Amino acid sequence: MIQVKIPDVDRLHIAEVYRQTPKLVYAAARTTLRRTITKTKKLIAINTRKVYQVKSSYVKAALTVEAPKGGNLVAAVRATGKSVKLAGFQVTFSRKRLPVKVRVKKSSPLKPVKGLFRNDFPSGYSGLMHRRQPTRYPLKTPAGHSVPQMVEKPQVFTSVEQEAERYMAQTFLHEVDFRVWRAAHKAASKGG
Repeated sequence: MIQVKIPDVDRLHIAEVYRQTPKLVYAAARTTLRRTITKTKKLIAINTRKVYQVKSSYVKAALTVEAPKGGNLVAAVRATGKSVKLAGFQVTFSRKRLPVKVRVKKSSPLKPVKGLFRNDFPSGYSGLMHRRQPTRYPLKTPAGHSVPQMVEKPQVFTSVEQEAERYMAQTFLHEVDFRVWRAAHKAASKGG
């Protein structure tokens, strides 16, 4: 959960604006939430890829955004989904194609996975397969972490939370000031 911390001086300024025109502060808060939620989704994708060797498309596809609706000033970014196929991480093949090496976390080296191979049949599934037994079948499609598991790791979530809080506080103050300036500008142009 992201909590916005606004300095006391700015808090007094916002309170004064709110007493005069609460609609301006509400509009500023609504716009700020929409911008912050978009920025947070981007931050989650970037910071997840700093820790994990996962393709960006898998992370972005697992994120859904709930924007504020009606009079409710609540927004959320949710990470849902199943485990990402191992092909979504870094996979290398040698000339002989065995052993296949995989890297899930950026901090770890490429590791060989016994029984992992690339299936290139023209008909049916083509991709990574894993044979756990000496017999020919059964074959499994290997998977790594799910996007929710990657996002909730402290290395990812803490940095996203801090950056989103900072962005939201700056944007909210900017939006309030902009709306006050625009209202004053409109009043001056009507009067003169």
